[in-house]
Amino acid sequence: MRILGGTARGRRIRTPNRGTRPTKGVVKKALFDVLGDLIRGARVLDLFAGAGGVGIEALSRGAEEVWFVERDPKALKVLRENLALLGVEGRALVRREDVLRFLRSRGRPFELIFLDPPYREDLVEAVLRSLEEGGWVAPEGLVVSELPRKRPVPERVGPWRVVEERTYGETKLVFWERRKEE
Repeated sequence: MRILGGTARGRRIRTPNRGTRPTKGVVKKALFDVLGDLIRGARVLDLFAGAGGVGIEALSRGAEEVWFVERDPKALKVLRENLALLGVEGRALVRREDVLRFLRSRGRPFELIFLDPPYREDLVEAVLRSLEEGGWVAPEGLVVSELPRKRPVPERVGPWRVVEERTYGETKLVFWERRKEE
């Protein structure tokens, strides 16, 4: 896997042999094309981080810091190696923990939150509720979930509303924002 943009553009990062599903290059490119300059200076939370491809791409493109949450020890080992390889450990925090357990603590607000749960589990609604309850999202924050194309997504979850969906092959990106009741 390669970094697609920013200061580390073209550099290779590792992925675990199995156990995670890295975000495909075309999906990652599309995601960061949509985000554009929103990434610069942002505090980013990468949930179900795997080897960190999305969060590391955010660091390369100018994110202030990225917190990575992943429970698989093999993926975490590769994630830490990738951060060291690119020399960005000082702008990253890595936590080995179940995402929902991690989100039970009080958070600090992040402008961008990525979640890429295992496709076999339907966790988006629970994560969105936990993010809101724990104060993890800045007032104008954006949450982006990566899901299988055929998985139905509710139009809203609490204060969260789908503002955009984009499909790339068997994957879809869902962009969520807080919206007042309409």
